[in-house]
Amino acid sequence: MSAPTNRRSGTEPTTARSAYGLRRVLALVALVGGVIGAVAFALAARSPGGTAGGEWVASAICVVVALTAVVDLAFLHTRQDRPNRP
Repeated sequence: MSAPTNRRSGTEPTTARSAYGLRRVLALVALVGGVIGAVAFALAARSPGGTAGGEWVASAICVVVALTAVVDLAFLHTRQDRPNRP
């Protein structure tokens, strides 16, 4: 039985493409949607007809989505600075 090697076969190292552009667009959409949703739900919760906690929970979920998008955009920004490293 031969020992496994780490040699690559094929052309994947030279022709591989990553979807950072699409990921950046989706993160920007999530950021904008999260901020708009958080503000909208927070305003709805503060209105006289708002429920006790439903809008606040939805607002918190939107904040988490927006923060996740910010972290992803920061990661993509650091990857843009060093394109040739894995």
